[in-house]
Amino acid sequence: MKNKYQIIWKNLENKKRKKEKAKTILGLICLIACLTLSGLDNAAITTANAGMKSSKTSNEAVVDGGNCDVKCRIKKVAEEEGFKDTDYLLKIAFCESSFRKDVRGDNGKARGLFQIHSDYWDVSDDDAFNVEFATKWAIQKIREGKQWIWTCNNLID
Repeated sequence: MKNKYQIIWKNLENKKRKKEKAKTILGLICLIACLTLSGLDNAAITTANAGMKSSKTSNEAVVDGGNCDVKCRIKKVAEEEGFKDTDYLLKIAFCESSFRKDVRGDNGKARGLFQIHSDYWDVSDDDAFNVEFATKWAIQKIREGKQWIWTCNNLID
């Protein structure tokens, strides 16, 4: 019997054959990221980051190297907004941007933590790259039932 990740991968392969190989690779990367956040939360792993070795849970390891600030800010905004599903929000942010607030994708059109796309959303670069604004924006879209806007949504359970 196939597990859900094998099924997800099979669906990605079937949908995105030759024409979208790059997107399939991105999907695999996102799947690995999501597995890291959801499947290994309590598993101890050893990391070596910036010459410092330590035993940490996967979430801590993922945010090593200066990203804890972003993760903590996302959690704070979610709490302020009364948004309960912070795990989902963190998974989307990690899968879309690896918690990098200044990242650009899709030829520069998708911006920030939640890859807010300039072709579809009237959001300035300054706002898209602002952790607090982008997090509030993402929470609003989730509350509106628009999780489908993120490619990573299909990879997160």
